[in-house]
Amino acid sequence: MKNNYKYLIFLGIVLFLLASCDDFFEDDLTGEQVILRSPADNAELETGNILFWWDYIDQDNNYHEKYNLIIVSPSFSAINELIIDTTLTLNRFEMDISEGNYQCWIYALNGSSRSDTTIHSFTVLGTEGKLNFSRFMSHNN
Repeated sequence: MKNNYKYLIFLGIVLFLLASCDDFFEDDLTGEQVILRSPADNAELETGNILFWWDYIDQDNNYHEKYNLIIVSPSFSAINELIIDTTLTLNRFEMDISEGNYQCWIYALNGSSRSDTTIHSFTVLGTEGKLNFSRFMSHNN
């Protein structure tokens, strides 16, 4: 009879651990794609204040992954300037960017995997001056 109680307790512990596996294991982000909503690919923007906005990969657990955002000028195939390389937990980032051609890429990552990279090109028209960071939203470096 004593062994039956030990067996039931052991079985209960195993079932509890199996039921809570989502808390211990991260989602595999391989093959996932971050959908970048803003700026649109090949956008021509009239202002230097640019909002970068994307969909969370996992809408239910949106704080489990982080997002790496990299912006270069003029393109990744011919980088003249690295504008920013930052890791964020929120799905928005805003900054002022001076006139010119740019590419940004973004991917999601967690402790065990990363998503595919999304790349967008955009042009900022008619602004003057150098790059000014207006604000960081959940900046985690």
